[in-house]
Amino acid sequence: MIRDLMPQGYFDEVQKYMVRDGFTLISRVTIDKNECDYHVPCTKARDTSLFFHIRGKSVMVMLRYLEDDYWNKKVEGYWEIAFYFRFMSYRRLLEQNPHWLGQGMEDSLYHDMPILGSKELLIEGFRHQTGLGLTRDTEHEQIGLCFEEERGRQETVLNERILAFRVREAVKMVEKYLDSKPFYHISVMHFCPHYTFSGEGHHNQLVTEKLEKVFWSKFDWGYFRHLVDRPYGYNFHRKDQKVAT
Repeated sequence: MIRDLMPQGYFDEVQKYMVRDGFTLISRVTIDKNECDYHVPCTKARDTSLFFHIRGKSVMVMLRYLEDDYWNKKVEGYWEIAFYFRFMSYRRLLEQNPHWLGQGMEDSLYHDMPILGSKELLIEGFRHQTGLGLTRDTEHEQIGLCFEEERGRQETVLNERILAFRVREAVKMVEKYLDSKPFYHISVMHFCPHYTFSGEGHHNQLVTEKLEKVFWSKFDWGYFRHLVDRPYGYNFHRKDQKVAT
């Protein structure tokens, strides 16, 4: 059982193995209870988010580790993984997968393709949580998926190398179907830990505004701004603006 907040060296190792597996770090943001109010009463709480991209591919991955000592005053933590994919247009996919032609369409136009087709994206030790509501149309086939580490596994912290390997294996399932263009007009609301740092008992506008200022002031926009055209869902992105306390 974890008895204190995770040392930063653990996240350094996660970052190292993700980079070794072909990912480029976009940004790393840490927020703790001393900066923003947590949503349940506790003495220790922290959110550590790492954002990654694969150069030349329309994919972003957010790894988020959430920690608190709400239960039994012992700090416990678990991982969330969010995937953002932009696939090639159906015309291009059909050109690259001619075996789809002539097959029945009972299941999907995309047949054996993961996510859009008949194959499900699965990650060992994680369960599918929810979608991220990305804009989808004939020109922008964008999908967002979120996974949460299965409860009951927190007594043993997931090994950094294993975590990176499982993320890379999941991306490999769809890599050949991915576009290379920037994402278009996607919401980045899920980047910010609104739920966990919403203030005890209820969402408060002032608490939310403070959280967004803290989070986005730490987020590195330099690399990210080339990955998404017209992102929305944030109200703050200037690092030089003073955060109210």
